[in-house]
Amino acid sequence: MKEIIQSKLDRMSDLQQRRILKNMMLDVFKGIIDYQEDVNQEIENRLFNEIQDRDDNFTIYNTIVKREKLDIVSDCLFPMKEEDYEEEQYDKKEILEKIRNNEPVKITKIYLKKSYPELIKMEREKHKFKGLIISEDKEIPIDIVLQHNEEYIAIEEEMYKIFMQNAVRWTTINNPYIRKFYDVVIAGCQEDMGELNEFEEIVFDLAELEEDKCVGYVPVWNIKKTTIKGEGFPLPTKDKVNYEHVIPYKNLGYENGYLLAPNQNMISLRKNKDGIIITSNESNSIVWELFAVLQENNSLINDQYEFSLLSNKKKKSFVDSFFNKGDKVIRSYSELNRMLKSFEVTNDLQIKGINILDDLSALEKDISYDFNSYIVDEIRADKFRKVLVIEFEAMELDYLKNDLISFITSEIQQYFPEYICKGVID
Repeated sequence: MKEIIQSKLDRMSDLQQRRILKNMMLDVFKGIIDYQEDVNQEIENRLFNEIQDRDDNFTIYNTIVKREKLDIVSDCLFPMKEEDYEEEQYDKKEILEKIRNNEPVKITKIYLKKSYPELIKMEREKHKFKGLIISEDKEIPIDIVLQHNEEYIAIEEEMYKIFMQNAVRWTTINNPYIRKFYDVVIAGCQEDMGELNEFEEIVFDLAELEEDKCVGYVPVWNIKKTTIKGEGFPLPTKDKVNYEHVIPYKNLGYENGYLLAPNQNMISLRKNKDGIIITSNESNSIVWELFAVLQENNSLINDQYEFSLLSNKKKKSFVDSFFNKGDKVIRSYSELNRMLKSFEVTNDLQIKGINILDDLSALEKDISYDFNSYIVDEIRADKFRKVLVIEFEAMELDYLKNDLISFITSEIQQYFPEYICKGVID
């Protein structure tokens, strides 16, 4: 309104009249205009807050860090496994015993800085690498193989189940790192070890993979497990059957997302200005196990990590919040691209087109994989589902290109359960 008035005044040729009218207009209408703008802003804020996406509190950040650089007093990123704070230990006698019994023995794990197609090719070729068991008086050649590490994916799967138990919408975790971990396994020994029951070390050579192996790294994320007791006595709810346990924000934060750990007597969990409210039929004040998904911390947005800090963070948008609130159905390319660009990490991606294939055998190249492979569709059988191929615009990305495509394709998959979704990019 101010701009309109100013524009009208600017077109007046008589400067004296312009000055008089300007003073009059501003004196009379400025207060009214300011008041109306404040009211409009308040209505906008109330409307936005009313449909605010709950996912805001559950953005998950992750990266990998060198074990010796793990910060034990960190208040933002934590190892996915508590055991990763400690150096890997192995029992030498147990290793030798298993080798004698021709049993495979895991000795460590590594991160391979390779693209998804390169890793798939490596797994299919089933390479054997050379290694040595070094003792005081001899070196014994051994065969080394790499086996895909599943332990961190299993932890992520457990977190998915916790999200479901807490009735919180699951957003695909953008964590390609844990999918590039491999166990280094002794597959066999080429010589008789004799009476050997002690050795100094085990060394191995991964040939062409040597320069891409990262040893001693562990995955971290912004999920912290904590235990805390409710404050005061539990208060009966309106139904006179259950009780509300209040956990104040003394050592917590309102901005974080909270999930109750499994096997606890919870009916619901919500937040208000007083604290976290857990509704339960438990009448006594007890200690609760919580998972806090930490959000507001400068360490979660700066660039201080050796490997990029990735997340499933969504851009704050009224349209996206409104869309997510109602679980709307995607019917057009524009809606699909809107969903694609709702994530910060996929802002530069663009969908070029989609194709429908009868089955996976018609797919010329398979360059994406399912980040949510542990979510099993128990209703629809794959043999009855057609394949939805999503073609992305070509762009320059690093070795995580296929993983980024896989991340967004996995998220799209949740909107199209009637198809098997696959992503392709030139």
